[in-house]
Amino acid sequence: MSAGNGATNGEQEVLGRLAFRSAWLRSKGLNRNNAKIVRVRGNSMSDRINDGDILLVDTSVQSLSHDGVYVIELEGEDYVKLLQRDFSTGGVRVISYNPDYPVQTLEGEAANRLRITGRVVWHGGEI
Repeated sequence: MSAGNGATNGEQEVLGRLAFRSAWLRSKGLNRNNAKIVRVRGNSMSDRINDGDILLVDTSVQSLSHDGVYVIELEGEDYVKLLQRDFSTGGVRVISYNPDYPVQTLEGEAANRLRITGRVVWHGGEI
């Protein structure tokens, strides 16, 4: 999953397993059948989400119900980005934590092409 300029989905590689308590998943409103682990590639979300970090994604979330970090598909590329509703334009702001990447504001047809494939509920990485 890209936290940079985008990544094309390729072959999936099983790197191992992570265990989460069922009670904890329920407390997050997450059904284990909708839980997906992805690894981040890129630096657009650093210093909060870094290259190589692991994300737990709720794939049942497919719409922007509230601002947060989501896995999205845009123009055939996958990204991890902070999404905010832009009430002044009726669009969506696509934000990278890294200030080297400009904020994108999607309106109209561009906003309609944005596909949300999940909401990030947890992340972990090396210190």
